[in-house]
Amino acid sequence: MPELCYGCMKESSGEKICPNCGFDKNTQQKAPFLPLGKRLQDRYIVGKILVNSTDSATYIGYDDKNGTVVNIREFLPAGLCTRDSSNDSLVP
Repeated sequence: MPELCYGCMKESSGEKICPNCGFDKNTQQKAPFLPLGKRLQDRYIVGKILVNSTDSATYIGYDDKNGTVVNIREFLPAGLCTRDSSNDSLVP
C-alpha cells in the first residue's frame, strides 16, 4: 500500500509536506481525538479531524478494503469523556 497523506488520503510519495493538500506529515492529532494513522476494525485508517461538534468528531479516513476515501464519525460528547492514551479507548 502506498504511503497516504493523513490530510487528504491521497498518495504522498513520502514527502514531508503533501504535494496534494499541503498537510505536514509530522502533525500530531491532539487529545481527545484519535491519533493519525490509527487502524479501525483492521480496515479503516484515521486521518485528520474534519469536524468537531458537541456530540461527535468526524475524521477523513481511508477504507483499505475498497480503496476509497471515507468519513469516520465518532461519538465524542464534549466534556463527558476522555481518551485512554494506552489503547485509544474512550473513558467516562
